[in-house]
Amino acid sequence: MPRRPGLLAICLLFVPAIVFAQSTLTGTLRRITDDNVVIQTDKSRVTVVLGITTKFYRSSPSGPMIRSAELQPEDHVSIAATQDAQGVYHAQTISLIKAGTAAERAGALKSADPDDSGPPQLRRGIPKPDSRPGLRAEETNGVTRLPEPPKDDPTIDAAPRPVRRALPSSGDPVIDQAREAAFAYAQTLPNFVVKQVTTRYDSQAVRGGQTTWRAYDTVTADVISEDGKESYRNLLENGHPPTRPVDETGSWSTGEYSSVLLDLFALQTKASFHDQRATTIANRAAWRYDYGVDRRNSHWHIESNSGTIEPEYAGSIWIDKESFRTLRLELSGRNMPKEFELDTVECAVDYDFVTIGNGRFLLPAHAEILSCERRNGYCSRNVIDFRDYRKFTADSSIKFDQDAPQ
Repeated sequence: MPRRPGLLAICLLFVPAIVFAQSTLTGTLRRITDDNVVIQTDKSRVTVVLGITTKFYRSSPSGPMIRSAELQPEDHVSIAATQDAQGVYHAQTISLIKAGTAAERAGALKSADPDDSGPPQLRRGIPKPDSRPGLRAEETNGVTRLPEPPKDDPTIDAAPRPVRRALPSSGDPVIDQAREAAFAYAQTLPNFVVKQVTTRYDSQAVRGGQTTWRAYDTVTADVISEDGKESYRNLLENGHPPTRPVDETGSWSTGEYSSVLLDLFALQTKASFHDQRATTIANRAAWRYDYGVDRRNSHWHIESNSGTIEPEYAGSIWIDKESFRTLRLELSGRNMPKEFELDTVECAVDYDFVTIGNGRFLLPAHAEILSCERRNGYCSRNVIDFRDYRKFTADSSIKFDQDAPQ
């Protein structure tokens, strides 16, 4: 059966870019918790959200790394941060410029609010009684809790309390933390290069409901991700430079690695996550969710000879219980338009931890893409492996072993 050129099912790429404003904040550290830091700049007091990928350095990002516990109130710090659409700052790096002096820390203690009871203390079982008048703990079903204070209580801070998640809560803490992890990941991912090996198949026959797959070529490319932009070098088809664009000789997919996750978790996509269940994937404990995205909110770009669509889609996502990073993502087109050439498009991406420079990052390790034509049952299938991630700089020399099938 002849191959159908021009089928382009883009699984890894979602078109809209999530734009973050870059900022450098310099000031005096007032408070640091597991979730955020508060610094006093020349103009105001600023709360900056910490992510699981925030890094801490001495002097500057080119200096030695330190632990967050080494930072103390009144230290002088510089924070490289991004500001999202809601105006919330997210820390990428925090540099300790100068430690606070004993006099500065003593002065901070003297100027502290005399009514401040100090930092919270861990109480197992029964919470610490609230010292505000008129509030008494009550017990319900064996659990001691404090009643909510009235909204006009003058002892409540006027400023909003900083929270771990910068985006509005979905009502599901796992999804909220997975969203935060995805956005933090996108902002801290270094420039890198990786070998992409794509084996392309087509369906040779369909008998008794079974499809026989035939591998017809292997396409290799050196994929460079630089400042969030992706480019391809050393594109080879069966070990030789292609005589025609590869999307004219079969199904092909391209795209930015992080965009698929960012778009799924973006508020404007309005993905509905449901049916949470505990599972294991790649020997890691995970949560699995099903999800759906309506056509009017879809940014999944699919092309064929008959045109381009952004269809409704649904799928499943596996979220690591420890890091809240995505370990696997599946998506499948739903209610494809009858005038569109393809009636089936499905994608799956598996992620794994890889070492780039001195860091560990969760990046695609394997992907598969399936597309089928509506009227004749012809199908194509791409199996993609990503190998040998490494750090990329402008003067990098890119050379991989040519181990793909010739």
